[in-house]
Amino acid sequence: MRDTLKTERLILRPLRPEDAGPISLYAADLNVSRMLARVPHPYPPGAAEAFIERALSGQLMETVYAIAFAASETHELVGVVGLRERGETNERRLGYWLGAPAWGRGVATEAVRAVVDEGFADLALARITSDVFLDNLTSRRVLEKTGFVFGNEFEQFCPARNQMAPSQHCTLARVKWAAGRGG
Repeated sequence: MRDTLKTERLILRPLRPEDAGPISLYAADLNVSRMLARVPHPYPPGAAEAFIERALSGQLMETVYAIAFAASETHELVGVVGLRERGETNERRLGYWLGAPAWGRGVATEAVRAVVDEGFADLALARITSDVFLDNLTSRRVLEKTGFVFGNEFEQFCPARNQMAPSQHCTLARVKWAAGRGG
């Protein structure tokens, strides 16, 4: 995958050390962390720096992009989107989140579409999967608009809630993605 992706309004770029502040700020927001399967609340000191270091050193089995507005001179992070490697080489798991200042502006949909397009085009993936908490209606809508098909429901642990939460598995097959792109 390319290091940087550009959309009409966004720059999806590699993480950098100065992203630790915005990541810590947004991940500390319970309204963000309670919708994520891997982020605890409260968000621990140093967690953002450790995440960035793992991403930059290649320790994550994931391609991670910082989401930033192209119109901003600083390209300051407003969220994160990534494709995590799975056991199979032709499948990746999509994960993403946005800080509250970027909510309600179509940013997640635009970023997810860019990463999904890049994953299918560059990696020749057979499918991309994602899991979503049933009460995360906004994220469910992003996945729906991107073409994901909702599958089985299950329970998964949410660290920020400190409890199991009803979730749903979603899949976007390459064939469906290609059909939606006119080919």
